[in-house]
Amino acid sequence: MLVQDLLFPASRKSKKIRLGLYIYTPMIGGAELYLKDLLWHIDRNQFEVTIFCEPWDEFINFLDLPHCPIVNVCLINMREVGGHYGAKELTNESAPKQLRWLEKKLLRAITAQKKLQSPVLKIPGRIVRALMHYSFMVLNTARLSAAFRKNPIDVLHVINGGYPGAQSAQLAGFVAKRAGCQRALMSVCNTPAPYHFPKTYERLLDRLVRHYFDTLIIAGDFIGKLLIDLRGFDRTQLKKIPGGVASPEEYGAALYETPMPSKHLENPTIAMVAGFLPHKGHRFLLEALALLRSEFPNVRATLIGDGPALGETLDLANRLGVSDAVIFAGFRPLKEMLQILNTTDILVHPSLMEGMPYVILHAMSLGKPVIATPVGGIPEVVLHEKTGFLIPVNNSFALANAIRELLINTNRAREMGTAGEKRYDKNFTLRVMVQRHADLYKILYQSVNRR
Repeated sequence: MLVQDLLFPASRKSKKIRLGLYIYTPMIGGAELYLKDLLWHIDRNQFEVTIFCEPWDEFINFLDLPHCPIVNVCLINMREVGGHYGAKELTNESAPKQLRWLEKKLLRAITAQKKLQSPVLKIPGRIVRALMHYSFMVLNTARLSAAFRKNPIDVLHVINGGYPGAQSAQLAGFVAKRAGCQRALMSVCNTPAPYHFPKTYERLLDRLVRHYFDTLIIAGDFIGKLLIDLRGFDRTQLKKIPGGVASPEEYGAALYETPMPSKHLENPTIAMVAGFLPHKGHRFLLEALALLRSEFPNVRATLIGDGPALGETLDLANRLGVSDAVIFAGFRPLKEMLQILNTTDILVHPSLMEGMPYVILHAMSLGKPVIATPVGGIPEVVLHEKTGFLIPVNNSFALANAIRELLINTNRAREMGTAGEKRYDKNFTLRVMVQRHADLYKILYQSVNRR
């Protein structure tokens, strides 16, 4: 008899691990795609999956939950300072009745907060914000507790954007374990931030994360270093699992269809896929296009994504005189995004801060050279002058020079694309990424059952 048979009898080995996936999301981006990949591809013969998320129709449609194989869905109406509050209240309200009066007061306070932030009343405004943080902690704890007790799980995996990210994400490990969950882990998908006001509140949540989360998953060493340096986490609590995306073969012939105008495809094309947020760096691409305009009058750029800075970016394109060279394609489903990306020549990602942008992996899988900034986990994926170029942050001239090099030297661009595709095949496939997560879930779960 094998040692593992003694440790884990057949009855225990055959039992499915009850896996919970939790996310609070104000928008759809890389972290949400990461969750969707895990949700759709984790082995249902080994795991019974429950997703805990908000009742946000756009996100539910993005996940395509009605067609997802064997998944339990628990919708929780969470409250986050600075989050979105437009979602309808659930009929099976998860917050205790005695706390609902507090929630109404807090939501009114959010509306009035801008008035309290006037120069004369700045300190009272900060106090109100701090009170909202602590009060929402009570509300979110109650909601999470009700959800986890109603839907018992063995292992909780929280998908967080950056760090600290969502308050509810930080609380989830503590609440889940109090409700009977055995292990909890959190993915930190973006660059961690230093402490902000109120620091006492943030340090309290950090203590809960350190104590109740067994592992923090990071996509790159840079994120881990910041968690250690800025937030005091122990290196032993961190587990590096590089991101992964599906191979082009999984999309079949549909990948070679395109929703873009044929006139656009006749010109050299640059793509940028990112939410319109100030730190994503759209302005550097527009400024680079303006610098290249006289030398490459036919070059075109496709910007895929949506977000609060879209209007500002449109205005900048008009001011720089490049609006006729740019297509604002809006948010596109993954398959459409890949179809567009497949017709372009170069992917550009001049972000100021990142975790591990999935679009870079998609571009490499399609054999496209990548020009990006060396932030977050990007230098661990893009090899400078081999699979693309790493350019200085906040530098439109460097971006323009890198684009110029690839437009002039098309053979070099193809060689970089081929090298990137080989690197993707070896290190960043979706199959490898999902299997690494499944192995970690099982190790954590089995470590409890050995006791």
